[in-house]
Amino acid sequence: MKTCALTVAILFCVAAGMAAQTPDFTGVWLRGDGADTTRYTIDQRGGTLNLSHDSSHSAGTLSARLMGSETYIADGVERTAAGKDRESWTTVYWQGPSLVILRVVKESYRVSVTRETWSLSGDGLSLTRDRRRIDMDGVTSQTETYRKQ
Repeated sequence: MKTCALTVAILFCVAAGMAAQTPDFTGVWLRGDGADTTRYTIDQRGGTLNLSHDSSHSAGTLSARLMGSETYIADGVERTAAGKDRESWTTVYWQGPSLVILRVVKESYRVSVTRETWSLSGDGLSLTRDRRRIDMDGVTSQTETYRKQ
């Protein structure tokens, strides 16, 4: 009985220690300058992250701007969404000091799997987003680094 109680106490301490190591991504993060910029505003409260993004791109006389926001709950629970000819499954969790967003999307007969890993630098001044996507056309990878404003 004492061994069981000791094991539970040790597991609780390890879990509490791991929770304390979760980095705080809160802030405004910018990538690019001039014609092509992307800005993320992140508000992190515990395991809930509210992300809003604003991207602007221009080439000569053409320009585009994309904006949006999403809320992620980093609890490892798979969440589903469905619409006309589209289904998605998203799981968000912490893997050590990195936030992982795993998304599977099925649109008609096309299926894609995307894994994003967000990591904060040691000095807390840069945020790196590694994105790997697998679909019927192959594998694509992209790394973006944002600086804190």
